[in-house]
Amino acid sequence: MTDLAAPARPRQSTGRAWSRKRAGRALANLALAAVLLFVLFPIAWLAQMSLRPDEDILGYQLLFEPIGGTPQQFSDYVRAEVAKWAAVVKTTGAKVD
Repeated sequence: MTDLAAPARPRQSTGRAWSRKRAGRALANLALAAVLLFVLFPIAWLAQMSLRPDEDILGYQLLFEPIGGTPQQFSDYVRAEVAKWAAVVKTTGAKVD
């Protein structure tokens, strides 16, 4: 009769080894998420921004339309505004902090 040794059974993994595997997978998934966020997000953002009009990209729209005029007209306008607001300051007694 030959003595046949029973085949060795693989060691059962302990809770620690299983926990390390799960931690390693979680870390790999986190690294993949970081790569996707920091590499693909700017590309998607650029593609999205390229389809928007200039006003949306710059974040504002002109609230007034500039009109032409002579330097004398501008000077008269500024003088009138200074006189108007000087009167407001005098009546209210506003002071600069």
